[in-house]
Amino acid sequence: MLQRIQSIYLLLASLCLLAVVLFPLYDFNSDAGSFTLKMCSFSNGETALAIPVLYWVWLSIAWLAGLMLLASIFGYKNRGGQLKRGRLAYVLILAVLVCAFFVGGAAKELLPEGTWQSVYGVAFYLPAASLAFNFLANRAIKGDEDLVKSLDRLR
Repeated sequence: MLQRIQSIYLLLASLCLLAVVLFPLYDFNSDAGSFTLKMCSFSNGETALAIPVLYWVWLSIAWLAGLMLLASIFGYKNRGGQLKRGRLAYVLILAVLVCAFFVGGAAKELLPEGTWQSVYGVAFYLPAASLAFNFLANRAIKGDEDLVKSLDRLR
């Protein structure tokens, strides 16, 4: 049933991962100016730099996990399958988090000479929120599965 609480958690987890394109991943600041790394641009408004290839890997994994969680909402009749997709989503979300660190390092190498301070953007924290929502969803799915098994024993 779509009105279960885990459906809401899965939807929130999916939206967090799919929304990473809307917000900046990193802001780099120095005395010379600032650069922002976000979807399709790595610039300071005047100068555009090449977007690191690793950024596209990060974005692809985030969207893959987000779409998988979104599809998992409609697999409510197969709770075991939902749990497996949730566990796979854990791995993908952790890969997104790890990849985000490497994207920052790769982007820092593309910046002009100078001392740059990096600041995490909103898109950096969204996968962590997604991980928390995925945990809550998996816990609720497991609770449903345990309830069904206990009712089967009573028959």
